[in-house]
Amino acid sequence: MLLSGRTFGSTSVIAQWEVMKLAKKNDITVLMDGQGADEVLAGYFYYFDSFFSSLFRNDKSEFFRQRSCFKELYGRKHNFQCFYDVGYFFYPRQAFLREVKNKWVPSEYLKQFHSDFSHEYRNMTFRYEHSNDLNESLYFILFKGGLRNLLRYADRNAMANSVEVRLPFLSHELVEFVFSLPDNFKLRDGWTKFLLRESMKNILPQEICWRKEKVGFEPPAYKSINAESIQLGIEMLAGRNLLNRKSALESLSWEYVQISKLFS
Repeated sequence: MLLSGRTFGSTSVIAQWEVMKLAKKNDITVLMDGQGADEVLAGYFYYFDSFFSSLFRNDKSEFFRQRSCFKELYGRKHNFQCFYDVGYFFYPRQAFLREVKNKWVPSEYLKQFHSDFSHEYRNMTFRYEHSNDLNESLYFILFKGGLRNLLRYADRNAMANSVEVRLPFLSHELVEFVFSLPDNFKLRDGWTKFLLRESMKNILPQEICWRKEKVGFEPPAYKSINAESIQLGIEMLAGRNLLNRKSALESLSWEYVQISKLFS
């Protein structure tokens, strides 16, 4: 999306603004925010990529056991079959395998986009830097990836509404502790954030603690996505010289869609 000359990839930023505004309206000045839990404790499904790659290199019997648990828990909802399964045996070629998979075996996630958009950009090169170490992936997301932008948006939304946000999951003592733990404290038997779930299983209702779906703070904006609106955003950026056309295409179109759902 384009707002005041800046781009962001989700309407959750606007929804967060509304939450901050509502808090201020109700005289709440300090909020506890769960931001960082997914980045520190491996809450996103794409972390299984580096987790499984590490297991495959270091403990193949555990790799196959964990893969079996994952498939038993999720079935084909998170598609680790077909070409992507082969990627663990030939992970330097995962970018190529991913391109082939998305071209010929489109997922339900990709099918939600307008068919014109899919057909126009499906052959674009997919740049994917594979990491075969879970902590390395967590470190990248924490210090070089999207968390920085999310924190910036939250900080600006909070300040604009005179609200203060506290981030307990990003306490440096907790982050350092979690990074010192083995991988199977974070991902185990198909479960993300395994340590957090175990810690809260006698506190939270079971249906919340052991919920399988990962649902971000997302309004149903995907329903409004179509080829024309994406193309308009590209032309606006390119026309204002904020990005040349090639960069705009790469940042706003097919590559973003592919990266958004590594295991779709």
